[in-house]
Amino acid sequence: MDLLLDALKDSLEMLPFLVITFLAIEIFEHKFGKKFDNKIRTAGPLGPILGALLGILPQCGFSVIGVAFFSQGYITLGTLISIFIATSDEALPILISTPSAASKIVPFIITKAAFAIFWGYAIDLIFKKISIKINIIEEDPKDSCCGENCIDNAFSIKALIYHTLKRSFIIIGYVFAVSLLLNIMFSYKETSWFINTSINNSILQVLVTSLFGLIPNCAVSVGLVEVYLHNAINFAALISGLSANAGLALLVLFKEVKDRKYAGLITLLLLVCSILTGIILTLLKFNY
Repeated sequence: MDLLLDALKDSLEMLPFLVITFLAIEIFEHKFGKKFDNKIRTAGPLGPILGALLGILPQCGFSVIGVAFFSQGYITLGTLISIFIATSDEALPILISTPSAASKIVPFIITKAAFAIFWGYAIDLIFKKISIKINIIEEDPKDSCCGENCIDNAFSIKALIYHTLKRSFIIIGYVFAVSLLLNIMFSYKETSWFINTSINNSILQVLVTSLFGLIPNCAVSVGLVEVYLHNAINFAALISGLSANAGLALLVLFKEVKDRKYAGLITLLLLVCSILTGIILTLLKFNY
């Protein structure tokens, strides 16, 4: 019962901050979302930079839009990877909504954006002549983003509040479940010892979180950031895991691609970049 109450308390304390954060995000998406979409289409050499800035915004739909743009030849492979690496799904809202994590927000954003830009240009340099054509069903990219999380073109206060609260309570549900699971795990001495011992093996953490991050579900980003906030993984492992987590984009990629080897290549590139990112941060002893 104590473990249950602790998890419930941690979740409810975050709720007001999460609602405010998601409200701001929903308003921003409605007001400026299309402008960002148009800019990324004509980004040219600035593609990886704009891709990273677009991806860092806490909305999984942008990575799906990136797949649609890439399939039409509007952006390069490097720009697509930069969007994927910068994307963090719900991780950033959770950090913003956790008062004790305030000092970690800026390093998190800068690190994710910097590596997204770096890998974007590196991949464009290496794969200059690659041209991958993906058979995506013709539809408005905005219709693909996270389903019900998008706000209709006709701006409605009722719709705004509905989507904000729904998104907030879904994430709180994930947070509660992960927190309860971690509380139970830490209550057993053997599990606690194993977790504390594994913290010293940073490279192993990076490999595990990067593979875990490939799962196309926003619950993965929630799980990673919650485990990090419980000090069960380090900053490098968090960044590598979230870099590999491109939201629903990989699911769309594999669902609609004509030749699966191309989707596999993009996924492999994303995984390798994510692992190398974690290793670089580990070697530099960059931790928060």
